[in-house]
Amino acid sequence: MVKVRYEEMLPHEVVDARKKMPVAYLSIGTLEWHGEHLPLGYDGVKAHAMAIKAAEKCGGLAFPPLFWGDNREQILEFAIDTDGKVSERMELPKSNFSPGYM
Repeated sequence: MVKVRYEEMLPHEVVDARKKMPVAYLSIGTLEWHGEHLPLGYDGVKAHAMAIKAAEKCGGLAFPPLFWGDNREQILEFAIDTDGKVSERMELPKSNFSPGYM
């Protein structure tokens, strides 16, 4: 199988891949609570897996994912800790989830 993961490639492999298909896939995913059954970086992990598949199928390079944590006060998910489960499991003060904290 052809290498497509940029971080695992040697310089000459990057040059060869770029000459064949000058495309770079850059995955971005949020760091957020998805429940106790999924990793906090699930969005980026999933996006990176899709980027790898696209590069394997179509060519190009899959760059390592970027993880992003944004201010959740501005969107509905800010109310995620209404029962205190997130703060308890992450061992954070419940006040960290109060309006104005972020």
